Amino acid sequence: MESVANIGLPDDYPYEYEEWITLKNARRVLLRPIKPSDRRLLVELLKRLSPQTIYRRFLSNVRQLPEEWLDRFTLLNYKSDFALVAATQESGEERIIAVCRYHYNIHTDNTEIAFVVQDDWQGLGLGTKIAGNVVNIARKNDIHQFEGMLDPTNEAVTKIFNHLGCSYKLTLKGGFFFILIDLDPCEQ
Repeated sequence: MESVANIGLPDDYPYEYEEWITLKNARRVLLRPIKPSDRRLLVELLKRLSPQTIYRRFLSNVRQLPEEWLDRFTLLNYKSDFALVAATQESGEERIIAVCRYHYNIHTDNTEIAFVVQDDWQGLGLGTKIAGNVVNIARKNDIHQFEGMLDPTNEAVTKIFNHLGCSYKLTLKGGFFFILIDLDPCEQ
């Protein structure tokens, strides 16, 4: 019998990537693939992010997530497009507190990575853990390189990839860093 919580999940939902982790503050968090039903939870996450964190994630001052973005963020094939979320229970309700995703861009023939951690959950090892898991999942899906754009003040991203042992190259373009990350040397 199917659990009520699993109704509406795609047939290819990768349960094998669900994992409970304990952070530096001793809080337990569930890492799991994003679900189509997570749209509302992503909208709520955006409302809890500081303007600086929003800017570092989107490189603009996003105030709301357009429907087409929510589709792109939640309707994935779990191979060339994938996202892990970190979820907690707050007052009996599930909350997403972090997202790490990659997306194959057919226009550039590259795979883009992006992630965000809610401000009050930063500095606890969550960004490193979720990014490390996504790197390993990408490699299982035969992806060997990520690219992305980052704000030059966002040192957390390079610290995370340094911690994971990944090699990367930064190039300044239009006031932002373009980052090219080689996943092969990253630690398992």
